[in-house]
Parts: sequence; C-alpha cells; structure tokens
Amino acid sequence: MENLRILCDQELLLGCDRIVKAENKITRYGIAYLAEIDRRRMFSREHESLHHFLTKRYGYTSGSAQRRIDAVRLYREIPEVAE
Repeated sequence: MENLRILCDQELLLGCDRIVKAENKITRYGIAYLAEIDRRRMFSREHESLHHFLTKRYGYTSGSAQRRIDAVRLYREIPEVAE
C-alpha cells in the first residue's frame, strides 16, 4: 500500500472517492450473494443460523453479521434498495 502521507489533498480525496465507489459496488454484490445463500438455506448444512455462518466462516463480528443479515432481509423485501 502506498504511503498516503505523501499525497496532496486532491490526490487523497480522489483516491478515497475511488475506494468508496468500489466498496459500495462490492457491498451490493456481497449482499446479493448472502441473500441467495440465505434463500437456499445453504448455511444450515454446517451452521445453526446465518448469523453463525457469517461469524464462523467469514469471521465477522456479531454486530457486523447482524447488519448484513438485516441488509439481506431488506434486499429480499425491496430489491431496489441495492441501488
């Protein structure tokens, strides 16, 4: 990773803009994938719940796992929220 301290303000902001845009896109994909895993109940093969699956398989904290579960449920109810 580059040394961010050497970037001028403009370069720092532009770099952050790119990262946030990419992060938003990948988050939408992640939620869509998790929604399909939840729909198929794939987590139940080895885990007692989607929450357990997210914390054990992917190492999310309990709070992070719950936020993703909430997003998955909202996404399934109102797919337009992905935009």
